[in-house]
Amino acid sequence: MRFKMVLFYICVVALSGTITKVRAQTRFNIQAGVNFSDVSIKGERSNKANTATVSGLRVGVNAEVSLSRQFSIQPALFYSRKGYQQEDGVFGSGGKATIKADYIELPVTLIFKPELLGRRLHLGAGPYLGYGIGGSWKSATSPVIGDIVVGNKGDVIFRNDSAEGGNLESYVYGKSLDYGVSLLAAYEVFSGLIAQVNSQLGLANLVPEFSGTQLNGSLKNKNWGIALTYKF
Repeated sequence: MRFKMVLFYICVVALSGTITKVRAQTRFNIQAGVNFSDVSIKGERSNKANTATVSGLRVGVNAEVSLSRQFSIQPALFYSRKGYQQEDGVFGSGGKATIKADYIELPVTLIFKPELLGRRLHLGAGPYLGYGIGGSWKSATSPVIGDIVVGNKGDVIFRNDSAEGGNLESYVYGKSLDYGVSLLAAYEVFSGLIAQVNSQLGLANLVPEFSGTQLNGSLKNKNWGIALTYKF
């Protein structure tokens, strides 16, 4: 019994030391920037939709956990506005439409930090998870569904089954859960201030089901952006 107590005490002390060391090697940062987002859409017959980019805010915080002088892990939490422009409008109405989708994102990035011109270059890659929380759409014309004229703007919603849509003016963007790969390149231009270029490639097919049947085709997010990070 005494041996087990001593072993338990040693484990507790070792764990406490590890946690203290990790805390000492962790820095918290705030980041704000702009997304330039689009989607890759393929219809049921593998025909690609004609889309264009939209811009949106990306803001959040990250924690940089140092692994060594040149490597660190960077988990982060962001609000990110994505979306796209579609030439043939929403609800198949014709007329250009802008669809903006709001996400909460959690990327985890492995950072390599070689020295360049006396400061650190940051090169990173890793997975991300995103969860759609809402958004908005606006069309150049007022869509017509059957014999009902819908307004030229409305809410964007996320549903795993599009049959569970909201009101008449709600546009189902796709499934809520998104995931993919993120890349970044950044440079510490001043002490504590980092300029960054980043990109994301969505791997999740966001096309929802309809009344329990999975629809054909695919819809995947993609974007790149620029940002400034302030290190505390």
